[in-house]
Amino acid sequence: MSDEAGSEGAGTTGALDPVRSPADPWWIYAALAALTIAATVAYSWGIGHDGINVYYAGAVRSMASSWHDFVYGAFDRQGSISIDKLPGAFWLQVLSVKVFGFNEPAMVLPEVVAGALTIPVLFRTVRRVAGARTALAAAVLFTLTPAALTEPRGNESDPWSLLLILLAVDAVLRAIAGPRRRERGLPGLRTTGGLRSLILAGVWFGLAFQAKMGEAWLPVPAVAVAYAIAGPKSFKNRALRLSAAAGVMIVVSFSWVTFVALTPAHDRPFTDGTTDNSPFSQIFGYNGFGRFAGGGTATYGLPSIAPPSPDATEYANDLVQFGHRTAIGSAASWNRLLTDDIGRCAGWLLPIALIAGVAILFVRRDEPRTDPLRAATIAFGLWLLTDTVVFSASGTLIPYYTTMLVPGIAVLCAIGLKTALTATPTRTARIATAAAIAAAVGWSAWLQSAGGALWSWAAVVLAAAAISALFIGRPQRTNRVLVAALAVTGAVVGPIAADVWLLHNGGGAWDAAYAAQGTTTHPDTDFFLTALPVYGASFHDGDGDLWKQMMANGRRNNALTAPNDAYVAVFSGSAASFQVTNGTDRVLVIGGYTGLLPKPSVDDIAALLRQNRIFTAIVPGPLDTRAADPRIQLIIHTCHPTAPLQQDDAQYIYICES
Repeated sequence: MSDEAGSEGAGTTGALDPVRSPADPWWIYAALAALTIAATVAYSWGIGHDGINVYYAGAVRSMASSWHDFVYGAFDRQGSISIDKLPGAFWLQVLSVKVFGFNEPAMVLPEVVAGALTIPVLFRTVRRVAGARTALAAAVLFTLTPAALTEPRGNESDPWSLLLILLAVDAVLRAIAGPRRRERGLPGLRTTGGLRSLILAGVWFGLAFQAKMGEAWLPVPAVAVAYAIAGPKSFKNRALRLSAAAGVMIVVSFSWVTFVALTPAHDRPFTDGTTDNSPFSQIFGYNGFGRFAGGGTATYGLPSIAPPSPDATEYANDLVQFGHRTAIGSAASWNRLLTDDIGRCAGWLLPIALIAGVAILFVRRDEPRTDPLRAATIAFGLWLLTDTVVFSASGTLIPYYTTMLVPGIAVLCAIGLKTALTATPTRTARIATAAAIAAAVGWSAWLQSAGGALWSWAAVVLAAAAISALFIGRPQRTNRVLVAALAVTGAVVGPIAADVWLLHNGGGAWDAAYAAQGTTTHPDTDFFLTALPVYGASFHDGDGDLWKQMMANGRRNNALTAPNDAYVAVFSGSAASFQVTNGTDRVLVIGGYTGLLPKPSVDDIAALLRQNRIFTAIVPGPLDTRAADPRIQLIIHTCHPTAPLQQDDAQYIYICES
């Protein structure tokens, strides 16, 4: 291990390990504080104006209306159907809404907090194995990556999942560092190493599962392999400790799910995303293996209730082709994460990060088995590789998913740069370092070319300066610092320009830099909105007048439906999200989020129609693949359209009260 890492407490702190060590230069922590503050401002920029996912907003409003709905994660205020995710992270949004009122900033605030906390946690994780300077470089690379910028700028649950995963990885690396070591300058803090840290990691992974389900488990094999290789004591002891940690993780992960599964079906909402009302099916089917199905349509493995018409099938295929040209509709492929819109989310340094991981392992091949730096490389490298393979093959990939790639990319690049600059300065080492700088900055410049040539050329010039400095003069420390500064600056020029574009255009979790169609809340054309029906997403652009109008519509709906205790029936939870969010008390959600669930049944809707308890109904037009659903056909033949019907209308509104 280098002197830097050893002097900075790499792997030496305990369960109360602070972010800062007195052995580190003060300016590093000043820079970390400035970076965290700047990131928090960026995450909050335009909060309440740059859009939210209305589906999740509706669920938060429903969960805030009663403790029953809160506990069970109900989507509608009747508690008839659940949200299509585990409610863990949304509970935090509900608590924020209860404090600050139901508004967009209150829902986004918890995600901003999670995003801000992630930066010092990542810094601490890297510092314990590679030193504070390398940790700062990793934090900078993480923060400036566009996917990491946009993820906390919405009301999705991913920021909390990522934060909790990093806390888990940090705990595992603390366990690997070994017991009873003291950090210079902090004699009162000692690590217990091993079991206690692994148990804590199991708790963190379990809580992350509550926020993002199976995706939170993708790093588990990576950190398990790292500990199995580099952990203290015998292999048998390490295996037993990993087994104990895995048991804790499983218990925490499935605590809420087991509680729901044991609750009688009539006392809880129907579980969205399932046909058997099982929360386990929601996790492993709809939100698990179902994400590899669909080929770009939002079925997530659920079967159709009725075969679509030929016209609807053709139209759906056209929409999928439109979607392939956007970040949210990219087709599964080996280079999916590296090119086009989705590549400009997190792909800037992905190739060089994977190469760096291999190079670090090669350089450190003769280090002791317990080498913490190599263990961190294994943990972050396998995590990155796992997510890369899964996301490349997944049938559904939304830009904010790629944020899970960013910690691995940032850490491997930072450690790789440290390894290159501290290696014996042979000519071969210099040539390899120069090639790595050229590859990293060159790829970043190529992705940036979609936003104009100026910043691409700036990156190339900085890379050329770094390579020149590498070969000019004697390889003293000052020269190495200059090379590192020029190389990192050249690599982040493209991401910074992309960040500025996203902030200027109100980019959020669903957006990619320089997208021809603009952003979800500020589209330049109708191209993006044409592709959105493939996914069923609903967005609100955050404008104050539109928010007030939506709330007024809810009050109007309640005034019209209250006399007969009637419903506003809406096909699919995605379409119903506006009605739930605007405060309509009685929304009948037909078919769950996708519209493919068997609840409510045809007989249920027929009974409500006979009782005159459906006031209005909103159903998809004939070009929707779900339009042949017998529940929709029943409404069409029973109710009256509010306006002349057009073949290409996305939705029809019917009046059902006689």
